[in-house]
Amino acid sequence: MYTIHIMNIKKINLNLLIALDALLSEQNVSRAADKIFITQPAMSNSLTQLRQLFNDKLLVRSGNKMKLTPLAEDLSPKIKNILDKIEETVINREPFDPKNTKRLFRIGISDYGEFVFLSHLAEKLALRAPNISFKLIHMNTLSDPTVFLEGKIDLGIGINQLDSPAINSEELFAEEAVCVARGNHPLMKNLTLKNYLSAKHLAIAYQDENTRTVTDLSLQEFNVTRDIVIAVPHMLAALFALPQTSYIATVPKRLGIALKKTLKLTIQKPPFKIPTVIISQAWHKRFDNDQGHLWLRQIIKEIAEMT
Repeated sequence: MYTIHIMNIKKINLNLLIALDALLSEQNVSRAADKIFITQPAMSNSLTQLRQLFNDKLLVRSGNKMKLTPLAEDLSPKIKNILDKIEETVINREPFDPKNTKRLFRIGISDYGEFVFLSHLAEKLALRAPNISFKLIHMNTLSDPTVFLEGKIDLGIGINQLDSPAINSEELFAEEAVCVARGNHPLMKNLTLKNYLSAKHLAIAYQDENTRTVTDLSLQEFNVTRDIVIAVPHMLAALFALPQTSYIATVPKRLGIALKKTLKLTIQKPPFKIPTVIISQAWHKRFDNDQGHLWLRQIIKEIAEMT
């Protein structure tokens, strides 16, 4: 057990709980300050006050990193639960009016998702919610539940690989794959499987150590592999590089069609079956009935139906 050395709870600055939550989740003063939009000196001052409050170091240096003390480990889930309860009790009960409400939403999304959603989101924001702001955080897939559990993002958009009872999700649309290359690529005139395999390929691979994508897994059925010359983690960078090469890339259909004219690309259906992927939006269950979050999810659904 621990003792707080202040007799009257009314004298405790409850904003310190927000700082404490950021410090315990980030385990770094600078990142914790960025997370709650205060300066590093202000966060350092908060840490000093918290150490006095709990009579404990809370964070101690271990080499180049900071580690939580046993007390801090014990506090972390309790503080997060307290803040969640405050959010449910106070913030989520406030009437939500998108035209007047000031709120920041943090959205985890890939560069493909940004391409599909961002322009429409910005347009709707300007028309319907001029005081609401968004921070987009790069995430290739929805695979890490901790970013939801620790409150680092409010909503995730992408391929859902999450397996957590604390997180809900909703399918937005299915995406097909197409093959794209520069406009005069000779193999694209008759893109057979033989021609596809004889080409050099530019692949979209999200994991540095593994270039086996859904495309490569589909080729396994034929016991063949494609010749990947370059593997990159960003779809837009790959497509903009394509016109200067003789490579073929296999990319989402929406992206290929949107950039066909601008980049003077040719597009063909793959000469073998590639499963469609489902793009979803996901959120922590604590936002299920949050009026602002419901509004945001509806906006995302509207944009998905437009694409």
